[in-house]
Amino acid sequence: MDVTCGVMIINEFNELFVAHSTGNKFFDLPKGMKDEGETPLQAVIRECDEETSIVLKPDDLLDLGQFNYNSKKHLHLFLTKVTKDSI
Repeated sequence: MDVTCGVMIINEFNELFVAHSTGNKFFDLPKGMKDEGETPLQAVIRECDEETSIVLKPDDLLDLGQFNYNSKKHLHLFLTKVTKDSI
């Protein structure tokens, strides 16, 4: 089954960062499909950079694990906490 990798980015005010989902009417977490040979960690760092220009550091990401997302794919989710000066 395909795996999409996403990140919850929380700031110092416990606000969740979301971005407009291209081609849709909704906002979503930065996330995207894992490429062949890519680890979930590598995928979420790449996807976040591509979608937001925020470059995440591997050591700042907490791996929350893989979850059922829909009938066609799983979601591998990470968490990071940021301050306005760190991004």
